[in-house]
Amino acid sequence: MSSDLVIASAAAFHLAIPSVYGGPQPRDAQWPFINLVLVKVETAGGIVGWGEAFGHNASATSKAAFDTMVAPLVIGTDASDIAGLGAKLRRMMFTYGLEGPLGFALSGLDIALWDIRGKAEGKPVHQLLEPSSQPGSVPAYASLLRYGDPGMAGEAVADAVARGHGAVKLHEATVEAVAAAREAVGPDLPLTLDVNCRWSVEESIANARALRAHNLDWLEEPCWPAQPEHLARIARETGVPMAAGENAGSLAGLKQLASVGKVAYIQPSAAKIGGLSGLLEAKRIAERNRVRLATHSAYFGPALAATLQFCAANHSECEWYDCRLEAWPAGIAPSDGMLEVPNTPGLGVVIDEALIRTYQVK
Repeated sequence: MSSDLVIASAAAFHLAIPSVYGGPQPRDAQWPFINLVLVKVETAGGIVGWGEAFGHNASATSKAAFDTMVAPLVIGTDASDIAGLGAKLRRMMFTYGLEGPLGFALSGLDIALWDIRGKAEGKPVHQLLEPSSQPGSVPAYASLLRYGDPGMAGEAVADAVARGHGAVKLHEATVEAVAAAREAVGPDLPLTLDVNCRWSVEESIANARALRAHNLDWLEEPCWPAQPEHLARIARETGVPMAAGENAGSLAGLKQLASVGKVAYIQPSAAKIGGLSGLLEAKRIAERNRVRLATHSAYFGPALAATLQFCAANHSECEWYDCRLEAWPAGIAPSDGMLEVPNTPGLGVVIDEALIRTYQVK
């Protein structure tokens, strides 16, 4: 172990940044603030790695889990042993439950450690993941926030396409809103729908049958309870491809979705499922079960950067949560429907600590 790569400090920061929708502005905005948890890890040699734990309304809890449980255990350990340290921490803390805030905190740590590794080796993360990966951009599909109004849903999807996005995900909960969106952009644009578990199983089956006319690439998390066998039943009875996984609390949960749920797409979330290491294992799960992988990324900090680096290495598109923030934590935003992949060592993220001072929740 190089003494320069010994972890000297680790801390988490809860930020709340004002935001608006990326498209037309509804009367009642869903997310007036974006809450996020930044993770900072510094080695004895002065290398700083940035990570991000799952935040939103869980930000204060994720921060507390990192500061009180994770940070004290990593001081003095080897930042370069990403897999070994992750396994050790999970073994030490499994009794406290890893499918929640502790898992989110460990995900933030993992992302920061990959950032450190890239900086130590002088390579962007996408080249650590795939040595032949080249600099460039990744297609960003626009993940719209919920409007709850067919007219506004149609206007919003048309606006996203006009800004260059080649695919759009809706977060509506009615067939009428999906119909309006499809009419606004024509029959060929890739269109998906995330219901966020709002329907019952029976409602999901009825609505999925009605949605077949609107040519969805996938129907995401339609029902509650969100059990794998329910997703398998909905797909079997309607013929509509299912997608799920952003809320899987573990890799075992992803395996269940792929094997029992028979989903067409698994959707690992770097800030929840174990960071970049979790995404790599999710890729193996998808390959073994012959399903497709579509990373989830409702983030604007290092978790977005990590997902983007992963997508670049795997030649896949990246989800863009369609908001405009007062300040961009990772400095990443789409241009003409594309996200440029940072090509500097590590994640390519430079966090301005003045931003932390301005937006930190105390």
